[in-house]
Amino acid sequence: MSPPPFRIVFALFPGLTQLDFTGPHQFLTRIPGAEVHVASRAGGEIEAEGGVVFARTERLADIPACELICVPGGAEATAAALDAEFVAQVRRLGLSSRYVTSVCTGSLILGAAGLLDGKRAACHWAWRHLLPLFGATPDPGRVVRDGNTITGGGVTSIAVNDDGEGMTEVDAVLATERHATSKVRQLDDLLRLHSYGFRGEALPSIASVSQFELRTRTKEQSHGTAVRI
Repeated sequence: MSPPPFRIVFALFPGLTQLDFTGPHQFLTRIPGAEVHVASRAGGEIEAEGGVVFARTERLADIPACELICVPGGAEATAAALDAEFVAQVRRLGLSSRYVTSVCTGSLILGAAGLLDGKRAACHWAWRHLLPLFGATPDPGRVVRDGNTITGGGVTSIAVNDDGEGMTEVDAVLATERHATSKVRQLDDLLRLHSYGFRGEALPSIASVSQFELRTRTKEQSHGTAVRI
């Protein structure tokens, strides 16, 4: 007699970040014996950030139980956390699930469902401060496990290493200023570029939308420089 399937449910909502769903889906579907259900409050089509549409999702209410529930994140997670019917279905499945999981801001939905009370949890750094509203303790970890609950910070951390000569303190600060190191001063300069290194507008652009840290040291320096924005 074959063992029962390991039922996995992804609870989707409009405006989710597709990578928060498709990333875990890619490997969880390969678990031997996995039975994966992609579901939403009303079923049917769900449009993610950027216009990607996931079709033929099941109704959460039609799924009796699961071994693992995964809630992805997205900029609209706070709106989903206010959807009483959606949150109620997440809570119902989560209370009897062996594993309760989320990615990025999906932990806010778990919190709204009452599944994080008294637990440590991860979240996207820009929304992490909201976790105490649901009785959870914010944890800056990339992946945080507390009992049967596993939460992830999501696509929130990128590291770039350069084995070049390093920068002085003055240059390190200057590199994060707009236009400071750009080779483009006028339109015709675009035709004269012959190298495409990590320079110009890259650092100030990244720093403008993230928690940014630059650490560098020249070979001659006995100590380094850290720039945090």
